[in-house]
Amino acid sequence: MKLRTVLTALIGVGLLAWLLWSAGLLEVARAVVRLGAWGFVAIVAFQLGLGVLLGIAWALLGRGRPDSPIGRYIWARLVRDASGQALPFSQVGAVLLGGRALSLEGVSGGFATASTVTDLAVEFTGQVAFVGFGAALLSILRPHNVLGRPTLVVIGALVLMSVGLVLAQSHGAPLIERLLRRVLKRDDGPGGAPVAEGFGEIRSRPASLATAWALHFAGWMLGGVQTWITLLFLDVHATLGGALVIDSLTAGAKAVGFLIPGSLGIQEGALVLLGHFFGVASPAALALSLARRGRDLVIAVPILAIWHTRHGDRIWRLAPKAQETSSARQDALSP
Repeated sequence: MKLRTVLTALIGVGLLAWLLWSAGLLEVARAVVRLGAWGFVAIVAFQLGLGVLLGIAWALLGRGRPDSPIGRYIWARLVRDASGQALPFSQVGAVLLGGRALSLEGVSGGFATASTVTDLAVEFTGQVAFVGFGAALLSILRPHNVLGRPTLVVIGALVLMSVGLVLAQSHGAPLIERLLRRVLKRDDGPGGAPVAEGFGEIRSRPASLATAWALHFAGWMLGGVQTWITLLFLDVHATLGGALVIDSLTAGAKAVGFLIPGSLGIQEGALVLLGHFFGVASPAALALSLARRGRDLVIAVPILAIWHTRHGDRIWRLAPKAQETSSARQDALSP
């Protein structure tokens, strides 16, 4: 694990610990208990449904390809989310593992990479729209809030990031292919279609791209509905509008802090701050965050276990050909 990842994770853990201590550990625990077993089962089921929806949005990019049944994309999406939730990776690392999962399921390596980058760009632009929607709703529901300037900064950063992703999808194929050759030492995955051809194939179906964007935006909105439902289970009677604001701006904060594994501390800090404007006390806001993390772990652990059982060390053996060549040379030099 890189030193930078360790340091950012420690910062996140420190912020999370401070927030829990400030809110009162006992009060937070009592708020979590109010969720109840059925409430927890409900949000787990809701999240699984969202994962399926987002997998379908990804699958639209490969519609018509013989190697691209919907199930492969749904599974790869679940692996991608599980990697970001249960493994010590940033969101970027989780996306890369999602692409790896798609390739291992049998989608051509070049197209798997192209569709992963494109799906990330489509989802991210949908997130920017969702955050903008939340900011506008905040100004309507709480016109005298003090978050106007910080929210604009976050939206500006997200817009720049989304522009970069769109440019990578439209003009970055040569760079992506060079990076793949450098990292993998080969064109990984069955079929081996070049990344540039994958991007071109995806762009040739604008209706599928538009539908995928709509599904991603719907997924973001449904995430806000899930936040509202979770608050109700926690016996916090926030409005749906307030929940949408809380969820959208928290999503924006997490996106800006994408280098911190699991958004540790960022998610909690955003929920506490935003909850203040809509009558959600700090213990309840932290209980909401802990319920999310518990939900994510319950989903992620079995998915990663199944993935590892099915593919074993192939998941991490990114350059077997290079390793085999090196081993063969050593054997040849051995007396």
